[in-house]
Amino acid sequence: MGRNVFAALLVVALLLGLAARIGPISERRLDEGANELGASRWIVDDPGTALHLRRIELALAEGRVPQHDPFQAHGVLPEIPALPVFDALLAGLAERWLASPSGDPSLGGVDEEDLEAFAAWVGPVAFVFAFAALAWTAWIATRGAPFAVLLAALGFALAPAAVTAGVVGRLDAAALALVLFALLVRSTQVALYAEDALSTILEALLAGVVAGLLASMSAAGPFLALPTAAAFLLRALRGPIALRPMTVRAGLLFSLVAAFTARLPLADGPWESLPGGLVERWTFAASDLLLVSAAPFALLLLTAPRDEARKGRTLARIMMLAGVLALLVFEMPRAWSAASAPIEAWWNARHLLGIASAFDSALALTSSVLMPCAALVATLRLVRERDAASLHLALLVFVSTVLALVEHRTSPLCVAASAVALAGGI
Repeated sequence: MGRNVFAALLVVALLLGLAARIGPISERRLDEGANELGASRWIVDDPGTALHLRRIELALAEGRVPQHDPFQAHGVLPEIPALPVFDALLAGLAERWLASPSGDPSLGGVDEEDLEAFAAWVGPVAFVFAFAALAWTAWIATRGAPFAVLLAALGFALAPAAVTAGVVGRLDAAALALVLFALLVRSTQVALYAEDALSTILEALLAGVVAGLLASMSAAGPFLALPTAAAFLLRALRGPIALRPMTVRAGLLFSLVAAFTARLPLADGPWESLPGGLVERWTFAASDLLLVSAAPFALLLLTAPRDEARKGRTLARIMMLAGVLALLVFEMPRAWSAASAPIEAWWNARHLLGIASAFDSALALTSSVLMPCAALVATLRLVRERDAASLHLALLVFVSTVLALVEHRTSPLCVAASAVALAGGI
């Protein structure tokens, strides 16, 4: 397949995906003057979209994303069980691009009509970036196989779960999480195929930053980062002998950077901070989970043989790694107890957040034929090749499938993982 033909077909897949997401616009946008209650022209009938819009409006009015809102709590929740980074990002963009002297002063100079129009197009715009990132990732995972890349791109563009997350008029954090997820998979695959120290370390560093950002924006983020750590560990144990020390350092760097970046919601940012609240406790638990993934690499680095020229640095390394292991020992009980309250609050608030039953979640997942095909193909590739890159794709499909069954709003991430795994196994 020639480059021009491949590029043209890729553009066609992108346009088909955009058409699927923009097509329902007539059902979600009112005619001018049709709304007798105000100037808004968009129908907001999705609980998640209403939640995000409410938090963005309060962020524009008060200068930070609220973590407690009696109007949303309905007397059930002491705190909104949602990470604030996505809403803070959109509020900042809206303030930067939409604020004007003639705007609504109660919303920081942003008109509500303009804000709703801006929010309505976040999904389709995010899809364009996610599509490009996923096609790039599939190209690396398939080592430049055009047909497999097109299959992955087309499957992602038209899969019902992915279309729903990016449809016009709907505001879903999964739309932006898809971009970060695709970049995480790309950096991991590049690092696993790299044969020089610089590329491996740089890609591991980039993967750690992206994984931390994904964990700070989506509750599924820390779990989706674990396959990367597992792939680095397999390569450190069974990869080429000359590359094992470099892979150990890359895996350790990935885990530590991801754990540090995942604590972004704890920073003094444009969001409300509630000490001891659900967000703080979940962030600590997510960060500690990523920190735990550093333990195997720390042990491998500690037990690695030393040559005579480097024996003088052994004591310093032992002290440093002992500190990391001690931190894990003391942090694990706190992480376990910290995660219990956010999970319980999320479970009790499913009816407020638009979370369906387990049966509906299964339907949302199996609405795409990608998942079962990808699971089979990824497993066959892992059995056949038994390398770190194959393990990474197989674990991504497994983890994302479990997450999608537990929480149907993570189904788009499962679709993306399945598309890349299916392409990589062909």
